[in-house]
Amino acid sequence: DGKFTPALLPYQVQLSTVNAATVTDINGDDLPDLITAGNLASFQPQFGSIDAGFGHVLINQGKRIFSVLSDQRSGLMVTGITKDIAQMQYRGSFTLIFARNNNQVLMYIKQPVQHKSVKK
Repeated sequence: DGKFTPALLPYQVQLSTVNAATVTDINGDDLPDLITAGNLASFQPQFGSIDAGFGHVLINQGKRIFSVLSDQRSGLMVTGITKDIAQMQYRGSFTLIFARNNNQVLMYIKQPVQHKSVKK
């Protein structure tokens, strides 16, 4: 109907600006998850920068609730000012490309999930 309902994102995402986001099902549960990145440094020197964000993987819990996957679990550490995120397949693996201002692009390749074998 063209009507939107606001929903709060976890506080970790609100520590900096979000300049780029992409939607994908990162954990295979058929719910769309979010990957975000940002930061901003175009303020006058006396005001400093907003650069506390290192990218986030937000797992969709359903009913408009998202939880932040820890940096240790996601492996994501995007420094600098990110302006765009692209998804692609690279050598058969899901890959994210982060475009950063005046910096090299970052490429993250999703590693396959290793399942522990259970002895019977």
